[in-house]
Amino acid sequence: MKYIIGTGNWTMTDDSIGLRLIEFMDQKYPERDFELVDLSISAFNLMTYLTEETEKIVIVDCIRNEGNHGDVTFFNYEDVESIKDLSNFTTHEDDVVKIISMAQTMNYHIPPIVFMGITPEKIEYGMTLSPSLEVRLDEYATSALNELSKD
Repeated sequence: MKYIIGTGNWTMTDDSIGLRLIEFMDQKYPERDFELVDLSISAFNLMTYLTEETEKIVIVDCIRNEGNHGDVTFFNYEDVESIKDLSNFTTHEDDVVKIISMAQTMNYHIPPIVFMGITPEKIEYGMTLSPSLEVRLDEYATSALNELSKD
């Protein structure tokens, strides 16, 4: 099975992009050969998907970096371990990476994991995405699916 997993905070505008994309894709693709997962409650739930049956995981999240708002950056799990030490990236990936690292020490199967980071326009209290990200949900969905289909 393949998974697209959204992380973030529903109440913090663009920080919810991963969750909003999962919600959007659930409506757009009612019949699909992959699963959509909302990881907003607990990042530890990721361990549920670290099994031999999992072919690939794409984790979508807001990532604060030096790019333009709305930019998409893909990187592998192994890259995130290096990036977090070498740059000023700030994201939920840090927590997720710690959980994956912990799972490795517990001998969980670690499938291919790719992070899809989307640069926010704003992160503040609010229940909606900024318009510049909202209008690109379809584009982000296509990007996530394209990444999921790569070997």
